[in-house]
Amino acid sequence: MVTSLTDKNFRVSISDFGSGFSALSMLQNITVDTVKMHDEFVNTSTGTERGRNVIRNIISLCKDLKLDVVADGVSNEEQSNFIMTCGCSFGQGPLYSNPMPEKDFLRYAEEYLSDSNDFFNFSLNGTLETTDGSKEASINGEGLVYEDGIFKDSKSLFFPGGPLQHNCVVIPNDIMVSDSFTISMWIRPKENHMWSSALYVKFETGFCSIIPMSPDSHSDFRIRDSKEVSGWYDLVALTLQENIWYHYTVTYNARTERAISFVNGEVAFIMDNVPTNRFVKLILLGGDVFQPSFVGNICEVVFYNEAKDYDFVAKQHEDYISNPDFIARPGEL
Repeated sequence: MVTSLTDKNFRVSISDFGSGFSALSMLQNITVDTVKMHDEFVNTSTGTERGRNVIRNIISLCKDLKLDVVADGVSNEEQSNFIMTCGCSFGQGPLYSNPMPEKDFLRYAEEYLSDSNDFFNFSLNGTLETTDGSKEASINGEGLVYEDGIFKDSKSLFFPGGPLQHNCVVIPNDIMVSDSFTISMWIRPKENHMWSSALYVKFETGFCSIIPMSPDSHSDFRIRDSKEVSGWYDLVALTLQENIWYHYTVTYNARTERAISFVNGEVAFIMDNVPTNRFVKLILLGGDVFQPSFVGNICEVVFYNEAKDYDFVAKQHEDYISNPDFIARPGEL
């Protein structure tokens, strides 16, 4: 019956997963789209380390099977924050609302959808806050100063370089709550420091980094899956010249396991079958834990919790360069 429904393009979910007949064997034998965890998991399991590990691994298993996960019974912010750090993007429960009639729900949805923010933009235009003021980064080290940006009368942040994980900016972890993501930034390298990261994201199972200059003189979007000895995935792109601005964008789609790098709105490299990293532990701008810190300017750093498509990235770049106040001529491809 489920196969018949999915063949007709119905979406199918398992409700109250983890109780009664809703067992692990169902995930193996029945094709579904969504798993809805039983509310007892959230209500009783988030209070202990053992329980939290159970929830994290249920979410991780479902994600490996390319299934959406809904956490039921969310009653407080602590539970909500926990399931988000586990990679669960959907929740329901008393924290959000009690059940309501359809007409009331439509008003509720319109109100909260209009206030939702699907991205975080650290413009670095003289401040470390996002443009909407909801998040704020912090400086680890010294010597970082604001210089001219890509727009008239705008600023960018200059990174002076330094030892591992120093003289860089620490971004709040909770801006990346999805396995899929897009990161866009403007970079102007000042010195050729091989393997230095303009952006570094440490996951529980590996890392990813944007490297303006690698030993072969190319830029690189590197993904490391530490579960595999040979788990190195390098999306090599063109050489970034010193003292020239470049718009660098990377995307990762956890459902298709495809990673793409873009330079100045154009595709630089596509790689398939790239394993998914989960559970963000650290986000550094201008540094990482392996190499000396980046030397150069960075601005307009935008994080999206989804993999954007080609058209979006091309339009985003066009919007930048067509702005009447844009003054930074991008490097040639």
